[in-house]
Amino acid sequence: MTRRRLLQASPASVILPAITRGASTSSQTLIVADGLDRWGHRITARGFPWAKVSSKDTGGAWTMFESPVSPQFGVPLHIHHHMEEWFFILEGEFLFEVDGRRHPITAGASVLIPRGSPHRFKNTGTVTGRFIALCQPAGLMEECVAAQSRMTEADRSNAEKMKAVLAEYDVDVIGAPLP
Repeated sequence: MTRRRLLQASPASVILPAITRGASTSSQTLIVADGLDRWGHRITARGFPWAKVSSKDTGGAWTMFESPVSPQFGVPLHIHHHMEEWFFILEGEFLFEVDGRRHPITAGASVLIPRGSPHRFKNTGTVTGRFIALCQPAGLMEECVAAQSRMTEADRSNAEKMKAVLAEYDVDVIGAPLP
């Protein structure tokens, strides 16, 4: 399958191979309601992904997040050396930059970011956007998101403090967010 074809593939065609790579640690079916995270907490537009499927559910093979993203919010240019990320846009208009190339992505589209590829994204719309993201293997992403959510707004706005926290979780920040 070509990369272009993979980017156009349905969510199931990307998720199912990831699921089969690792053994689940649970023998129970997992149902997560709309608007709630894996643990039953309400998902709010705070700029943080919320785990829908935990790495604990997949034996560390993968994890999936749902993330509401405020208008004009973006993440800095960064690299994950040990995992791929796949984003499926549920609502909104986003601009993704991967390996220096910019891609406008809207609801119903997806983007696969290979490990080691510098990337960043921004909600370019005027309303809160929303996506799901699959990280494979799961790595430290859940812990990284939890650490960021515990930071004060002032610390999250401090690029050096944010860079230091992300580095603890195998995320190398190498540039600014999209303008």
